[in-house]
Amino acid sequence: MKQCLIVGRPKVGKTLFLINYAEFLGQKSLRIVMERPDFSVSSLVLSPEEARIRLVSDSANTTRTVQAIMVPFRAGKARVEVEFCDTPGLTEGISSDQEVRRAMAQAIRKIKSADLVIHMLDAQRVLTRSPAADTGDIDREIARFGLGRGGYLMLINKMDLPGLAAAPERARQAFPGHLVIGVSALRKHGFREFTRVVRRYL
Repeated sequence: MKQCLIVGRPKVGKTLFLINYAEFLGQKSLRIVMERPDFSVSSLVLSPEEARIRLVSDSANTTRTVQAIMVPFRAGKARVEVEFCDTPGLTEGISSDQEVRRAMAQAIRKIKSADLVIHMLDAQRVLTRSPAADTGDIDREIARFGLGRGGYLMLINKMDLPGLAAAPERARQAFPGHLVIGVSALRKHGFREFTRVVRRYL
């Protein structure tokens, strides 16, 4: 079984991307397995619409567990199960909230073992500041780790918003050597190109 891990800052759209991508692949019922920082595990079964209502929020640090969905994935003539995992948002510094600190540590541990790290950035942030130039910026650190490990892809999300068309190219300039795809988790744009990339790692 292959594991694809979605990482990034809070509020970049990781949870919505996971749910909408599973729906894009034809999943009408999502079994979501939640692994907490204390290693306890629970699961629930939701429709994509129910999952969006219950799990997606505009507030930061809503996701406090690793949330995994198993998706049947076609690779050539074969059909394999791929685990796509949403993770708690990563930030610089140490949070005063112990639960957030534990959730971030869990996400960082998962990065080391994933077959494919899917690093999601907000298109607006890419255009308004350069993570590559900011010492200590969490996106810069994830990108540097990804370039060294292989099995890494950068997604520039929220491309449905006006005025952000230049964001993917700006990210390519800021992080040379990285594979960058522009997507809209909300509108499901860029999902076909993303799927082609994922197949390389199956």
